[in-house]
Amino acid sequence: MKALLALSATDEQGQADDTDGPALDRYEYALASRDDPDVPPAHVHFLRKIAERQQWKAQRDAAMERLRLLSATPNQAA
Repeated sequence: MKALLALSATDEQGQADDTDGPALDRYEYALASRDDPDVPPAHVHFLRKIAERQQWKAQRDAAMERLRLLSATPNQAA
């Protein structure tokens, strides 16, 4: 898998080295159903995403405030 990602990242054409061999075909991915016990209900997922965005916004606002304080400092000639 890493070899395939490396090829796609570098836009190289050709085959990846077969170090993984048939291991690439070992997994089959499918969408989870609503009845899957590993999938939280939709409202839980959405609330987690909202909380994550609020945390990002708070971090961004704190960084912007630090930047504002740094740029607002008057230049003093020595």
